[in-house]
Amino acid sequence: NGKRTINFEEFYQMMSDAIYGETADTHLKETFSIFDTNGTGYIEFENLKNIVGVLGDNLTEEDIKGMIRAVDYWHNGKICYEEFKEFFYKDLD
Repeated sequence: NGKRTINFEEFYQMMSDAIYGETADTHLKETFSIFDTNGTGYIEFENLKNIVGVLGDNLTEEDIKGMIRAVDYWHNGKICYEEFKEFFYKDLD
């Protein structure tokens, strides 16, 4: 509103933009690309296994496969951006 304060309506709009808007999608795409290390457009088992290893987590191969299954709505053994996005936004609707 041009002042150094914001009213609830402005706050609501700002938060909606952050959650549902272009900024959130941009950040989500950037995050997806970190996991899609070979640029195929998918997060596959080896991608996730490598990231988990770099982070130092001691997850088993079955744990990693379970992570993929939790997001793999199309049941093809890999995660595309749309599945990734749906997983992160599913509880916001």
